[in-house]
Amino acid sequence: MIKFLTDDFFDSLADELSRPWKLVRVLAYVINMQFYKKYYRSSWTFNRLIQLHKEGARVQIILDSSPAFSHNHRANFFTSKRMMEIGIPLRMQALDRPQHSKLFLLGDEIAFTGSHNLTEGSLTSPHELSVRIKQPDLVRNLAALFDDLWTSEKSKPWTRRKWPKSQRNQ
Repeated sequence: MIKFLTDDFFDSLADELSRPWKLVRVLAYVINMQFYKKYYRSSWTFNRLIQLHKEGARVQIILDSSPAFSHNHRANFFTSKRMMEIGIPLRMQALDRPQHSKLFLLGDEIAFTGSHNLTEGSLTSPHELSVRIKQPDLVRNLAALFDDLWTSEKSKPWTRRKWPKSQRNQ
């Protein structure tokens, strides 16, 4: 079953994330949570991933690593520091090009993919479009794609990227 999601994306994701998953895989362009704004949808998602990890779930995240000093890099740098502090492994794309995909895999049962970033603006916008997939063959194919990214030379452990000197002072 495939369901199209716009402004109901977060509600659908939160409903599914509330279950006790053993494996959660996230491919994200940006995760921007507000540490002191726990009522933000992005903060709830971030904290739920941490909670699942603490409950024994294997949580794997592949983030974009935009050059330092960009808004997305600061958000992902903050997220990566918090996740790695508690032992959640993170990776990033190996090429110096943005990784703009968005994929949320819950076990091998459910996938969310589309235009929603894990930011408050995106999670509250009616102008995003994603899908929830509950078709086992499609979810397995998306899981294989994630696992290939995770284990191949297409990704590497997350590190902070710096602007090239020629761009830093412009």
